[in-house]
Amino acid sequence: SYKYSFSTFFITIQALTSLSLAGLDVYHAMPIRIIDTIVGSVIAWAAATYLWPDWRYLTLSHTAAQTITANGRYLDAILDQLQNGSRDDVDYRLTRRQAHESTAALSSTLSDMSSNPKKYQDRLQDGFTLLKTSYALTGHISALGAYRDQVRIDGNDGFAPYAKLTHHIAELLTQMPQTDPEAFETAMTQIRQEFAELEQNTQAQQDHILKHQLDLIIRQLTPCYQALHRQADVEAV
Repeated sequence: SYKYSFSTFFITIQALTSLSLAGLDVYHAMPIRIIDTIVGSVIAWAAATYLWPDWRYLTLSHTAAQTITANGRYLDAILDQLQNGSRDDVDYRLTRRQAHESTAALSSTLSDMSSNPKKYQDRLQDGFTLLKTSYALTGHISALGAYRDQVRIDGNDGFAPYAKLTHHIAELLTQMPQTDPEAFETAMTQIRQEFAELEQNTQAQQDHILKHQLDLIIRQLTPCYQALHRQADVEAV
C-alpha cells in the first residue's frame, strides 16, 4: 500500500521470472519490459498528480489550512443560529459535514505519513498537534452548536457581547492560514479583552455555559496557529 517503487521493482522481476518459466527469451523481453515499466510509471505519475491527486501528504499545510477554515465557517454558522434560532437546513448541515470531513482528511493524511516516520519526522509532530487542536476545535464548536435551542428559548438580550466575540473567533479561524504573526497577536489581544469583559458580566447559567465553551475554543487558537505556520514553513523549505 505504501512502498510503490519497491513493489513495482519486484513485480518487474516477477514478470521476467514468469517469462523465463514459460520458456521465453528473458534477455530479449527485458528491454521491452523496462520500456513498458518506464512508460507506465510516467502515466501513473501524471494521473496521480494531475487527474486524481491523492498525495495529500505532499501538501499537509494545505489540508490543515482547509480544516481550520472549515471549523471557522462551522462556528460562524452556529453563531447565526444562536442569534436567529436553531434550524437544520441544508446549508448548516453542509457546513457541519465539511468541518468533520476536513478533520477526518487531516487524520487520514497523518496516518499515511506516520507509516514512514523517518521520512516525515520533521513534519509529524506539528501535524499531530494540528490534528489534536482540530479535533478539539470541532468538538467544542459542536458542543456550542448543541446549545442553539436554549439561547433562542431563553430570549437572552445580553447575547450581543457573545455574538461579537464568537464572530471574531470565527473570523480569525477562517483567515488563520493567511494571517501574519503580528496580525494574529493583535486579534488574540482583542479576543482576550472581549472575553475578560464577558467574565465580569457573567450572571445566568446560560452565560456560564456559553463562556465556558468559548474559553475552550480560545485556548486552541494559539497552538493551532503556531503548528499550522511551522508546517507551512517546513513545506516552503
